[in-house]
Amino acid sequence: MELKDARVQIDAVDTELAKLLVKRFDICCEVARIKMRDGLPVLHPAREDEVAARMAELGKPYGDEIAALFREIMKTSVQLQKDLMSK
Repeated sequence: MELKDARVQIDAVDTELAKLLVKRFDICCEVARIKMRDGLPVLHPAREDEVAARMAELGKPYGDEIAALFREIMKTSVQLQKDLMSK
């Protein structure tokens, strides 16, 4: 495989990841609405730990890297929820 070919493959994966992240953030917005309705806090550390652990297991052999990435995704999701809930 050539570098150009590998980059084409990465670009295709990145496109799919972006689409999935949009879907995830849309669902996070719905979660924010539910939390507001039910008077629940934005942060749920146990849930975040559970997700990171599950992603580490699913992401082998890159479990630590994938768990770290999901922690960043969840950090962004929490901020999105906070922004929506403050409006």
